[in-house]
Amino acid sequence: MEKVRVRTIQPMSDFSDMLEQPAFPVEDTGEEYDFDLPPRTANEYLRRVQMEADSCPDVVVADVDTSRFLGKQTVAFTNSNDCLPPPEGFAPSREWQRVQVYNFHAVRQKVARRKAILKKNKERCPVRLPRLGDREQWKAICYGSGAPIVQPLVSVVTTIPQRILELVIGYSTEWIEQEGFSTHMGKWLYALLACVEKPLHPEMCSSIRALARACASARRKLGSQSDPQLVPLNLIICLIASYFNQADLADN
Repeated sequence: MEKVRVRTIQPMSDFSDMLEQPAFPVEDTGEEYDFDLPPRTANEYLRRVQMEADSCPDVVVADVDTSRFLGKQTVAFTNSNDCLPPPEGFAPSREWQRVQVYNFHAVRQKVARRKAILKKNKERCPVRLPRLGDREQWKAICYGSGAPIVQPLVSVVTTIPQRILELVIGYSTEWIEQEGFSTHMGKWLYALLACVEKPLHPEMCSSIRALARACASARRKLGSQSDPQLVPLNLIICLIASYFNQADLADN
């Protein structure tokens, strides 16, 4: 049997020692140098460099009094990563969230099977959908204000490419913030999320996180727990937080 030679990896401290080894020897004459005067020889210059390096600590921390900047601050930044908390009594129970995630997983399996059939048979969308940049037409579809009203059927949403899914989700976030939420939009967003592929790429992750925050803001504006918009808003936030692993957005 052929022998295998195993090379031991040196620890990081050894590498640091290697980096600090001199490229050529510098004589330590034992002299004391006046650092206010220029060095007289090359060896003296290198000894001064060594002495200065030895006197420096390994880690340097600046002690800054940040309070003196408060009166001069011209821009304020807020942490927009978290969802606004729901009003008292508006948050769903953990059991309800668990059931919704389970049901959503079953829907996504159905979507995956439909996509496989679609690819095999080269089927087309049964309705005419707007083009990529036609925001107003997509808005009419998502709000259900167009004629005829387009329902987010599996046969429809499975034909939408991921790039358009991402754009429509982004559009919807803006519409919710500017014009409010609707239950028909909730149906469309549920269907679109069911078609979002995992693992999430950064742009899609950013889009659905922004959507969850917009839904949380819309939920804060509801006046009653019996509002028909509460359940779909809770559902979207729940799925983004729990199914798509954005746990910091979850209703605790």
